[in-house]
Amino acid sequence: MYMLRPCRAKMLPARLLAAITTITTITCAAIALPQDGDTTERVTTYRKVHLFDFAERDLGNFEDTPMHWVPFSGPGLPPYSTGRFDNEAGYEAPPSFHYHIRGGSIGFEYARDDLAISPESDYLVEGYIRCQGLEFARAFIVCYLVDQLGDPIPRSEAVSPFVNGTSDPPDDWQRVTIEVPVDNPLAYAMRLQLWVLQDYAWQEPDANVPDPIIRQDVNAHVWFDDIAIYRMPRVRLAISNPGGVVAPETAEHLTVAVHNATLAHVDIELSVTDVHGVKRFSEIQAVDPLATRRFETPVPNLPPGHYEAHARLGTNVDTLVERTIQFDILPEIIQLDTRCEDIGIDLGRWAGGSVDGVIELVDELGCGAARLGVAMIGAPRDYRETHYLEQIRDLVHLLAINRVETTGIILQPGAIDTNTTVASTYSLLTGDRPWDSYVGPVFAYLGDLLFSWQLGEEAIELHFPDTWSADAIRSVRSQLERFIAVPQLVVPRSVLDTTQTRLLPEFALARDPSTTEQAPPTDDAGPDTDTDDQTPSATASQRPHAYSFHLPGSIPAQAFPWHLAFWFENSTDRAFEGLRPDQTRSEKRGPAHWITLGIPNDLQLTTTDQIADLARRVILAKAVNPDRLYVPAPFALSGRGGELSWQPTAEFIPLRTLFHYLSGRRAIAALQLDDQSVALLFRGTDHSCLVLWTWRLDHDDVAADLYVGASAYAIDLSGERLQLERNGLQAHIPLSNVPLIIEDVDAPLLLLQDSFVIEPASIQLHEPDLRPTMRLRNFYPQELTGTAELRPPPSWQVTPNPTQVHLRPGEALEQPLNFAMPPRQIASAQIVAVDFHLVRPKLVDLHFEVPISIELRDIVVTASAWWDNDDLVVEQVVQSMAPQAVSFTAFCQAPDRALQEGVFLEVAPGDTRVQTYRFRNSRDLAGAELWLGIQEIDGRRALDQLVDVPR
Repeated sequence: MYMLRPCRAKMLPARLLAAITTITTITCAAIALPQDGDTTERVTTYRKVHLFDFAERDLGNFEDTPMHWVPFSGPGLPPYSTGRFDNEAGYEAPPSFHYHIRGGSIGFEYARDDLAISPESDYLVEGYIRCQGLEFARAFIVCYLVDQLGDPIPRSEAVSPFVNGTSDPPDDWQRVTIEVPVDNPLAYAMRLQLWVLQDYAWQEPDANVPDPIIRQDVNAHVWFDDIAIYRMPRVRLAISNPGGVVAPETAEHLTVAVHNATLAHVDIELSVTDVHGVKRFSEIQAVDPLATRRFETPVPNLPPGHYEAHARLGTNVDTLVERTIQFDILPEIIQLDTRCEDIGIDLGRWAGGSVDGVIELVDELGCGAARLGVAMIGAPRDYRETHYLEQIRDLVHLLAINRVETTGIILQPGAIDTNTTVASTYSLLTGDRPWDSYVGPVFAYLGDLLFSWQLGEEAIELHFPDTWSADAIRSVRSQLERFIAVPQLVVPRSVLDTTQTRLLPEFALARDPSTTEQAPPTDDAGPDTDTDDQTPSATASQRPHAYSFHLPGSIPAQAFPWHLAFWFENSTDRAFEGLRPDQTRSEKRGPAHWITLGIPNDLQLTTTDQIADLARRVILAKAVNPDRLYVPAPFALSGRGGELSWQPTAEFIPLRTLFHYLSGRRAIAALQLDDQSVALLFRGTDHSCLVLWTWRLDHDDVAADLYVGASAYAIDLSGERLQLERNGLQAHIPLSNVPLIIEDVDAPLLLLQDSFVIEPASIQLHEPDLRPTMRLRNFYPQELTGTAELRPPPSWQVTPNPTQVHLRPGEALEQPLNFAMPPRQIASAQIVAVDFHLVRPKLVDLHFEVPISIELRDIVVTASAWWDNDDLVVEQVVQSMAPQAVSFTAFCQAPDRALQEGVFLEVAPGDTRVQTYRFRNSRDLAGAELWLGIQEIDGRRALDQLVDVPR
């Protein structure tokens, strides 16, 4: 979306700024319009109330410009760009209104009051625009409503789609429309504006270019013609819940309010569709000409999920108006006793709408923190700005009542008018202009409720090289202390800026109490890269309350562990001795460290894949245990129902599920699964949960067998409880790319399984003392006792067996094992089974299977066989990773055939050699086994292999 540069905002009317913003926030459902070739009967249905065809000569207008159209003037609107009649061009017939662009922008407004608003009606503006040579500017139509005094109605501005010289075919007329819902009872008349605006008026040059070229059109032409205003039927679709959610055991209803402004009999159809577009409910009601009706229908009894309700007004063959809203039927979920502020939602820049709707949605999410952007508009100058601050105050007040900790984001004054500003908050608060005139009135109004403030939003601040120094923070704090007793300041950062980030080979969390001793306390025990304000001389007034690390949406979720590696390196959090979930920020020293999650907006994914990607991002960001994690709010302000309302998006239920099971819990372990799977263990005050998924796309056969305990159960992201395939305390858990939650797991038992390992997992036969080590750790808070009995492959022996286990809490077992194997053991992968019989702290029988490979360390030996007509060809490959050259004799033995020998001489480090054997006319060997081997020359290393002969 284009944005007006604040430094150029004064050149354009304020209503235009709001109108350009409105097109992105108020977009109603499409209305069927009369097309070329439609019958007269259908066209009259729409009640055309005015047409600007600019044929005014018969009306006595012999001026160069249309009647009652007044040009805008001022900086950026030069008089040499002109607007006049064109008697040679028109959409259906000349004349038309022609703009000749010679540089700068140009706009005309229809300033007469004859475009009166009728009660109980909406309107549609339709027009045609033609451009020639327009490359660096855009043509569009703006409309807004005014009251009887001519003052604009707040939030009534609307903008047509932009038109430039890229039409196909070139220089052809392009049809644009604007839907104008009329909700304010004070609306008296409509105003129209025709604009050609240069791109530089709202596009900021690249900040990295020292002397950017400002491009504009200096010889272009634009024509406007046949601008029609239609009075449309009025349809409003809403749900009784202000947030668009249907909680369990509540009765909500859908409401359709209709005013048929036409002279035809029409029907209103109300339907409900699911996320797959399948119609799940439908009913039809008749509406007489010029009649007003209101229908209420209970929300259908449907399974929990995300739905859309549609209200279609029209006949069997013709749709006049269609409205759409989104709503969620929520699954039953155990309510939390307390809200935890470790997970919050980012409401973005406050866009208005129902405060009650936001409160309802936040309450159902169950999060304990929120943040929103607040424009520093200074003292309110009109009703719109007054209402803006009143809504924010009401919202913050209600959030506080609901025990939601709210942080405001200080934004530039222009943020109330535009969706995006490019001037940083740093420049506002540290510049030469008197910023307290902008900030002071806002803080005086909100300071008693909102005392936590972030110094700008990451999307803007991180594009500028300026950083908040200790002196700058102290200066801002001293100014804000006039309005807030103890202002909590939050400084935005980026995870990409840290100098402590390094690549990690795997995603691992420290969970060994014996190796993660608590570091000496410092002023800042968390991840931080700026030491200017962390020196011993930095006072409390120079340190921020928190750093907010931005995690850009451009980073793939799979790369999160690498970009957040510095969090582990600097963290002093211990596996079972970290912060309590209910521990307050004041109990820690130094600034808090937050993460704000960015969401990619350019991924071409299905809804299911988008939800899976978002869920993985939330889980991985939460896994580094930030003091707070902010996630973009899973709801949006929409006007598709006919009036603005907050509605849940498809991500609402999945995030509600994640918030419930992750809030108040800290990640304590990353379990060892295969290299394409993730399993994260989160621990709370009373219960623990496991979240796991696989990155593989071909995940049909991916599963994990884990000892999750007797009371564990599975929850998918929709909140539905799933049945686990169990074998006693062990569960067989299929994995997909959508995270699965296992709730109420026995965390010590699960970590006990994960800690068990026999290392090394390979055995070299030439070593006289084969002594792998069996390792195990006690994660129970009590003593662990029991017996470990190993069951090696047939003809193997292992000592000691069984092994008695006595471990204190946190203590680890390291038991060396002696393996005895038969001579000439074939190289292969074997399984060593282990049965654990635990006595304390509980009676538990565990069974593990550990793969053991017979191989040569630093020497990779492979063999393969294939047919060359009737000849059997066998290839033996030796690759050396040894630090010095090695030499081997080799052989291949086939049944009832002479032994064939080979040699590998002086195989250098990193080198690969191939030995080929050929058995002629040997089809009788199909399906047999070949015995291959190598023996080190002047050494003891040897390896035998069996190779299957293909049939």
